[in-house]
Amino acid sequence: MIPQQLEINPTFVFWGQGEALKPKSIVVRASKDFPVKQLKVTSSSPDFQTKVEETGNGQFKIDIQPSDTSRNMAATLTIQPEGSSKTFYAMARVTNAAATQ
Repeated sequence: MIPQQLEINPTFVFWGQGEALKPKSIVVRASKDFPVKQLKVTSSSPDFQTKVEETGNGQFKIDIQPSDTSRNMAATLTIQPEGSSKTFYAMARVTNAAATQ
């Protein structure tokens, strides 16, 4: 059995078309055998801004916010723990579905 190094929840966040530009969060927890002090998060699209905040020992909150919800957009978020060559991924998207507020 391979131990899970990071638990990422959820791995997909989305906004409906026309939804308010409020950030949505992804929670990342490091396993006890995989100590993490910092995360580097990059978006494949400049249309999505990310902010990482440490919320506890080995636990982080990633806030993602689109620049616009009037059109379809998508981005892959690359999550890389400091000092590790391992890379993890999450997705962010603005869909053409109606806003669900």
